[in-house]
Amino acid sequence: MLTPADNRYGLPPFYSLHAWIWRDNPAGMFSMWNPDVSCVGPEGADEGHAGHAELIPPNG
Repeated sequence: MLTPADNRYGLPPFYSLHAWIWRDNPAGMFSMWNPDVSCVGPEGADEGHAGHAELIPPNG
């Protein structure tokens, strides 16, 4: 996928490849988005990051 110049990183256009290797993705291994994954967490949690807590290694 070509990420355009007006990206969140402030970089010139670049290509990126997403690979869903730790979670099954019904849309395909190289699909940009997984319909089964969301960032919605429990009420009162740090919005946008609570859904990723299980992906953070215990020592990291």
